[in-house]
Amino acid sequence: NIVRYNVNDIPIIRSPIDAHLTIFQPDTIIESNTFQRIHTSLDNKLNSIMTEDEEEEEDDDDNDVNSDTEQDLNKILNRERDEEIKQLSQSILIQQPINDETTQCMIEQLNLALDSTKRITTDDSSAASSIISVTTTTTTQHLYPSMNQTGQVKDHDRPYAKYGHLNRQLIAQECNFNLQSPPTSYIPRLHGKSFAITSWTNVSKQLVMNKIKEEFGIENIQYICIGEEISELNHQQHLHIQIIFKETIDRRKPFLDEITETHCNYQVTRNNLAWNEYIKKGGNCIEFNEFKSTTTRGSKQWPSSSSSPSSRSPRYRSPSTFSTRATSPVAITTVDLPPPPPLPSSPSPLDSSLVPKATTTKAKAEEKRQHQLAIYKQAVALAKNNVNHAMDLIQREMIDKFVERGTWYLAIFNYVHLRAQREADQRGEIDKDYIWPHSFPDCTPQLREAVNRWIKEEFNRSSRAKCLIIIGPSSTGKTSFAMSLPDRVNYFQERWNLDAWNDYARYSVYDDIPWDDFSKLNFPNKKNLLTQKKFKINATDKYRGTKEINARQPAIVLMNPDDAGSLLEQPMTDRQKKTMEYWKERASIYIMGANEYFYKRQHQTTTSNDNKSE
Repeated sequence: NIVRYNVNDIPIIRSPIDAHLTIFQPDTIIESNTFQRIHTSLDNKLNSIMTEDEEEEEDDDDNDVNSDTEQDLNKILNRERDEEIKQLSQSILIQQPINDETTQCMIEQLNLALDSTKRITTDDSSAASSIISVTTTTTTQHLYPSMNQTGQVKDHDRPYAKYGHLNRQLIAQECNFNLQSPPTSYIPRLHGKSFAITSWTNVSKQLVMNKIKEEFGIENIQYICIGEEISELNHQQHLHIQIIFKETIDRRKPFLDEITETHCNYQVTRNNLAWNEYIKKGGNCIEFNEFKSTTTRGSKQWPSSSSSPSSRSPRYRSPSTFSTRATSPVAITTVDLPPPPPLPSSPSPLDSSLVPKATTTKAKAEEKRQHQLAIYKQAVALAKNNVNHAMDLIQREMIDKFVERGTWYLAIFNYVHLRAQREADQRGEIDKDYIWPHSFPDCTPQLREAVNRWIKEEFNRSSRAKCLIIIGPSSTGKTSFAMSLPDRVNYFQERWNLDAWNDYARYSVYDDIPWDDFSKLNFPNKKNLLTQKKFKINATDKYRGTKEINARQPAIVLMNPDDAGSLLEQPMTDRQKKTMEYWKERASIYIMGANEYFYKRQHQTTTSNDNKSE
């Protein structure tokens, strides 16, 4: 008989022999000389691997020093934060919900400086408009015309509020625009804060925008608007340009003639409101920043809904008013306007029954909109201090919005949070309970000297700063000292919390964390976390994915003697010796004496020989 075995049913029994690698003692299985040769070979390979790793770390550190020599850490962190703000603004614009009035109002209330160019397309015969955004230059996101035409008129909407009821021809006629090209021999002196320019050129409006920003610097420019138009007479392209500076400029040489390859007209009009509305009504225009008139002062209110710009009738003037002007390339012909439409008759008694229902529906919609706006405002206020609290509010109050566009809200709140931090830093509004050294007049001399030396030599480095490790008993002021240094701090006590990490904190403090338990408590690798790495490092937390964090800050580690572990133990193996050498080179370790402190303990007795802490 042939016996067949089913290999799938063969039971697998764990071997009683230990499968771990074992180095046998000499003279047991192999000869003593052979054992020693194998042991030495393995030890050399291990040391070689450790040396290579350390050399790579040294190379990285050397590169850090070479690239960041003489750079101020504050400037580096501020620059990186500004770059993240810029990236967030681009993300917000790209992901912005379409046709959502409440989110648009949210952006307007934030006065969000987005890194994008806004392209506006309008129709003179309709109040409707569409916006196509291209991420190239910085602008403030506004709808044209504004959807919120109640209450006080914002600066950016003043041109439309004043001239929105007129078409382009009427604006040019009424405000006496000079849209002709000037004589080539005429060289004007350019002196002022606002310029209305027109140029017959085929150069793109984006190139002209870039030239203006390069010529004057964006920090000196309040607003730019450039519209592109094709003439109906000769089908030639020309650009209409508005520039408003923050301060008066004085130029003897025309600054756009070279880029446009034409002789520009720099004196179309002095009326910056009318010129802005004229450009926007032509459509196909881009903006930088927010319009702010140099001449208009005081506040202005939107008219009632019955007389808003979109619903008001055009001005009726005599036919002679519309004759063509020789100074304008825009053909303005005589037009007989129709008489105003008759006013609607008074509603009949039967119509009045419909009013309450319509009013109630409209009121409910407005109430819902106002409720959402109130939630947005509250969320933005929360985001200034804590992004998670803002997201929790949106999740709790508007779960549908949270599910639909949670990523967009997260970008908005991170943007708000970083902007709030930057503004607080600029104002110097970082509260500290203690300030070194003024709050520690009783600090013992040797401890004070060691700390001051670390602050002087390491705290202001932009890379490879040694971490300060202070080992001492409780209630001696270690934490108070660590929190008293200038600027923002990442503070972690006993455990890691990824949500509490701030990439742009000035330094980090790790308090009451056993030296050998960093990895057990989910902290990133100590060598990356405590040695001021230039590049971002990976970090994670419980139930969280891995993300990159910026660990460029110098670090302070505080611990009791019982938690020092291997940091103070006598090394036995070569690996332990290498690790100890590593931290000797990359840390300033200070072990406090029995009678040392930053401030005196509250309960302290004095003997005839010395002070002993209770």
